[in-house]
Amino acid sequence: MKRLICLNLISLTLASTCPSVEPPIFILGQNDKRFLSANEGTIYFTSDGSDPRAESGQPSAKVKIAESPTIHSTTLLAESASCRAQVPESGADDETWHQSSFDDSAWTQATPPIGYDDEDTYIPLIKHDVKAAMRGKRGSIRLRWEFDLEQIPDANEWYLDVQCDDGFVAFLNGQRMASMNAPESLSWRTEAEDKVNDSGAVEFRAMRLSEGAKGFAKGRNVLAVQALNDGLTSSDFLFAAKLRARKVTGGTVVWDPAKPTSLVARAYHDGEWSEAIRVQPPRHLAEPHDGKSWAQFLGPNGNAGYSGPPIATEWPDDGPRVAWKHDVGAGHASPVVADGKVLVIHRDGRNFVIDCLDATTGNPLWSKPYPTDFRDKTGYDHGSRGTPTIAGDRVVFSLPDGVLGCLSMADGTELWKYQLFETFETRATWHGFLTSPLVVEDKVIYNVGDGNNRSGVVAFALKDGKPQWTASRDEACGVSPMLAHLDGDVRALVTTRTHIRCFNPASGEELWAFPTPGQSSGNPLAANPVVYGDEILLSGWYGIGLNRVRITNGTPSLVWNLENLISSHYATPICHNGYLYGYHGHALKGPTLRCVKLATREVVWEEDHGGAGTLIRMGDDLLIMSDQGEIMLVAANPDKCTIKHRAQITRRATRNYPAIANGYVYVKGPRKLVCLDLRANG
Repeated sequence: MKRLICLNLISLTLASTCPSVEPPIFILGQNDKRFLSANEGTIYFTSDGSDPRAESGQPSAKVKIAESPTIHSTTLLAESASCRAQVPESGADDETWHQSSFDDSAWTQATPPIGYDDEDTYIPLIKHDVKAAMRGKRGSIRLRWEFDLEQIPDANEWYLDVQCDDGFVAFLNGQRMASMNAPESLSWRTEAEDKVNDSGAVEFRAMRLSEGAKGFAKGRNVLAVQALNDGLTSSDFLFAAKLRARKVTGGTVVWDPAKPTSLVARAYHDGEWSEAIRVQPPRHLAEPHDGKSWAQFLGPNGNAGYSGPPIATEWPDDGPRVAWKHDVGAGHASPVVADGKVLVIHRDGRNFVIDCLDATTGNPLWSKPYPTDFRDKTGYDHGSRGTPTIAGDRVVFSLPDGVLGCLSMADGTELWKYQLFETFETRATWHGFLTSPLVVEDKVIYNVGDGNNRSGVVAFALKDGKPQWTASRDEACGVSPMLAHLDGDVRALVTTRTHIRCFNPASGEELWAFPTPGQSSGNPLAANPVVYGDEILLSGWYGIGLNRVRITNGTPSLVWNLENLISSHYATPICHNGYLYGYHGHALKGPTLRCVKLATREVVWEEDHGGAGTLIRMGDDLLIMSDQGEIMLVAANPDKCTIKHRAQITRRATRNYPAIANGYVYVKGPRKLVCLDLRANG
């Protein structure tokens, strides 16, 4: 089977009627190199953005000719292959069932997909029903496929594709090779750590095997899987798997990520041209700004990138100069800065408090309290969550207890307010409402999570708070709405409990949706997606892993999902020059700072400095605020991890992003808001 991975293709307007010649397609090859392929005709392309077809109707003087590659795709284990299945009744085989030598002759012969459903969603797919054995009795089933390989294929990409509701652990010849929503330690009683939504489960998810051919053997092979449900009383369950290998050979490399260019291509056959397709090089979404403000979550461009005047990269031995400090309470809301004012939300006893201070001196300007009885359901932290957004003379804020409101920047006067629990039929996460409001021109977009009334996502009027449009039935998670430049236009991306959804921010029209891995109210996604060119990188802990999604003609598709690259617990990774930098692992379970080369899907370096943290990119450096309260300047260098400077600023646990404006860096810790003077010429 050919697996064609396309880039974002933008149709160019043709002067003639709709042609019958199909346009060429882009194929993703090794190291992310792109090839062109066409069903018929000659492929003409240019690398300067011009049209390959001249006004005369002939190929332009600048065109090049591309030869189509050959795709070698090998099915190692078909999805229809039968297996042996057993619902475990005890732990007698916990240590041996996945080994190649294990005798499974007493197990049931079964044909996937395997599962059950109280409704009709999975019923048309299921070929082996296990409702009687699992419903209300067991949370997992063990499966074994035996298959032979005459030769190990010459390939450079190896995949395990799964239909999965809700988790699994896979072993190849006794070695663990892939998992999703599963703990490190398995037993016969193990259940999935999270849920997968039905729409995501029915699609095969591509799990790239980072060890490649190393796990396969010439001759007999055994794939052993423990497929996991999210509980004994779950109403449905599904699992199927297939193994494949792939290699692209020959053809003309038309686009290399190491030397990205604009590229336009058409197919030409029997005097007729196809429509044109175009690919632009990956680019950072950040547009240069004056460095005077940091008015929303993740900064001016919503991507944790600073592109203002230079920040000092040489620090005194005892750390940056502290300009001022201000007492604050608990919470993980980040400070924001605009027009010489800094705002921060924190918990002070029985109140959430919004403080407005002079950004240079730290002198208080106004303070607005909101009484609360909010308690985090895990007991972790009862403070603030979402970061406020400054929009001109207004500031929009959200509180974990469901208050969404708008204040005057001048004096803190309340302009409008909603209590989301009272206005909408919504449920928050265990940690309350986590997300930050997104302001787009005259609208405030927020992840409300009211699925009963199709108000999962709501746009409120910035002026008076009246709802302008509503969309989706999804519940809320921990990811904040964000803007993205996709398909040549500005879009609103809202990540929910079950999907990434793309909206026209003005009208609320949903343009596409992509199912996310399973989340619960206790284990929600928290790191924002990273938009890089025509791709979206979604990283999460709790078995979510790193998902690489490509947008092609307004349609999202999964390129691959890998669990062991960067699985972010709460901080958004940084993409820079084809490398992804971020923390891998739960903040309380020994996470590491990693650099991943996206083209080869490999960890090029890893650093353990005793905790997790948030990352901001400043040119070719990363400003990292560790959860231990230490600020670090780290080179965004794929060769090695170089920590240039580090200084202890606050107490643990600090999960807040700093804000950067006018050369000052504002850091909120558990007890202090600290202003650091990092002016390059200060």
